Amino acid sequence: MRVDPEKLHSKYAEASVLGSMIIKPGCIGKVMEKLGADDFFLPEHKDIFEAIVRVWGKNQAGALDGLLVRRELEKSKALQEAGGLDYYRQVVESVPTAENVMYYADIVLETRRYRQAVQVGEDYERLLQESPDVNDLVQKAQDLVLGMETRDDDPGYHTFADCAIAEAVSMFDTPETIPTGFRDLDHMVGGFGPGDVVIVAARPSMGKSALALDMALNMARAGKSIAFFTFEMLHGAMLQRAYGSFGKVNIRAIKMGDDPSRRNEIYKAALELKGLKIVIHEKADTPEKMLAFVRSWNKSHGVDAVFVDYLQLMSAGRRTESRQQEITTISRKLKRMALEERVPVIALSQLNREVESRTDHRPRLSDLRESGSLEQDADIVALLYREDYYRRKADANADVDGVAEVHIAKNREGPTGVVELVFLDDYVSFANMSFVNEAMA
Repeated sequence: MRVDPEKLHSKYAEASVLGSMIIKPGCIGKVMEKLGADDFFLPEHKDIFEAIVRVWGKNQAGALDGLLVRRELEKSKALQEAGGLDYYRQVVESVPTAENVMYYADIVLETRRYRQAVQVGEDYERLLQESPDVNDLVQKAQDLVLGMETRDDDPGYHTFADCAIAEAVSMFDTPETIPTGFRDLDHMVGGFGPGDVVIVAARPSMGKSALALDMALNMARAGKSIAFFTFEMLHGAMLQRAYGSFGKVNIRAIKMGDDPSRRNEIYKAALELKGLKIVIHEKADTPEKMLAFVRSWNKSHGVDAVFVDYLQLMSAGRRTESRQQEITTISRKLKRMALEERVPVIALSQLNREVESRTDHRPRLSDLRESGSLEQDADIVALLYREDYYRRKADANADVDGVAEVHIAKNREGPTGVVELVFLDDYVSFANMSFVNEAMA
């Protein structure tokens, strides 16, 4: 493996950061937001950085100068390890001004990232020799890459003094939440926001995939960029569903030759769908694969919302003691992805069979399958129920009304309750109740 030794570290940049911190203690806080002791390559620089931080933290008002740091190094018996008195003086005198301290800090951080990348490469070469299983090799390689520490310009804290007014203004300018396109549902939950994990759960055949696709289409129509991970339907089947949902085209009737002239409706819907920013991924069945794709796609195309269909078809990517523990691991990692990438993650889940054993088949939070962590990690839990399904199950000729109930069983930021939608069986799609009222008028 070829390594550029000049990129491994910059002695001058490291010394310049430390010298700047000593001659201008006021910059120490900003430097600490970006760098830690481990970001320095040379051991003597690590020792000096830690001494500066200790003195700055202990002294009232952060009082600090070169003599105080020197005494701290002597007290901890690290002065000799830090290169001795002569080298320490060189560090203190390395820069005439601290004006460019953050420029040097960026260089230090960049060299640290390069060292991390080199380490990942060396670890991967070792894995090639040790791991005979290709799938295991790929999974471990992904873990290595995703394990690289990432930093951005966000310090991770925000004071009311700094952001209260700006946040109030932004609430009226551009809302952070993304509407689902279903009026009553948006009224109750306020749309889905960055960092939210939304669980949409139901028994099989209730239409949870159709509801998720409708939400994704509605968001994309509003100009949002969507990443949709599917493990149950291939992209072709999803597009056929989208023709029905988007263009209100009866796909089954056209496939059966009911009215070949209506093929033009499909082509028209296809042209409209072509303009939507939706990417469908069929193979990212672990949280690590998802995160890697979302990060990459977000940089190149942007990602505003992520859909996962569905949790029980995912894998944690490594052995766990039980399926319940595996779902817990998946749930936690999806929450992490939502927070790190600042996107809502809408994940579908199956409910357990206890629903079927009750007289009233309406779902409850306790019906979430295999793990209570889904309820704990989720910001919103929506349970889908259609009485028509059970009517048809009992009597294939029973009358149906199309009413679908979305039970908002958990809503961290608002009320819970039931929202009614209508399921349009011919289109395998959901609509607002007003759709039926307008059609009947």
